[in-house]
Amino acid sequence: MALSYSGGVFVKKFRAAGVHFAISALVVGAFVALTLLVWFPFPLNRALGVDKVLLVLLGVDVVIGPMLTFIVYKPGKRTLVLDLSVIAVIQFAAFAYGAHTIFGSRPVYVVFNIDRFDVTSASEIVPAELAAVRNPVFKATPIWGPVVVGARIPTDVNEKNRILFSSAGGGADLNAFPQYYHVYDSMLDEVLRAAKPVAVLPPKVVPAVTDWLASHALRAEDVRWIPVAARRHDLTAMIDAKSAKVLGFVDASPW
Repeated sequence: MALSYSGGVFVKKFRAAGVHFAISALVVGAFVALTLLVWFPFPLNRALGVDKVLLVLLGVDVVIGPMLTFIVYKPGKRTLVLDLSVIAVIQFAAFAYGAHTIFGSRPVYVVFNIDRFDVTSASEIVPAELAAVRNPVFKATPIWGPVVVGARIPTDVNEKNRILFSSAGGGADLNAFPQYYHVYDSMLDEVLRAAKPVAVLPPKVVPAVTDWLASHALRAEDVRWIPVAARRHDLTAMIDAKSAKVLGFVDASPW
């Protein structure tokens, strides 16, 4: 009888942990899909280092949470509801913190900045600079994925110096000042002047670009490239040689 009871308790513990795991996996899986398919499309996930945060989130919410449920669950236990409630609160707090961190670090703009693109996260654009925006297109940061735009250095000397000194001191560069953004289509000539042919790619990037061209059924003469600066890992932007449209990003640094 003791063995039968023990086995029954084990089955119930396993079932409770399984239900917990299924719910956690569904919620966290949906969030991971949103993160990787919308906010951080490849290779921007690597460029900004979001993968490590997602792994921590998965570990805490999909692994540790159900494990704790398995440990504390016991039919008839007087403090069972309290124990499970504490686990749920801790798990929710961890998920909320991770989700908030990821949402704040999401790339909102890929900004053409003189001779490169800068991947700009939501957290890089401070409210004071956003409040100075006059163009309604850039009044709010995008929520459903990064947008390609351009930026021009202001003509006002004081503002120009403010940005230059900020950048020189390791602070925000032009890409973090949305009041100087322009619609990408208005900067195509500048983009094409900055773009370089595949023939002058650094040797270390050639294999990755060659693979990218093959996967997109494009020839080297169809495209140009521009460096992309990002927080963790730089990329190479591939643009159409005639229209300057951004065709994609290669997961390799040209620097």
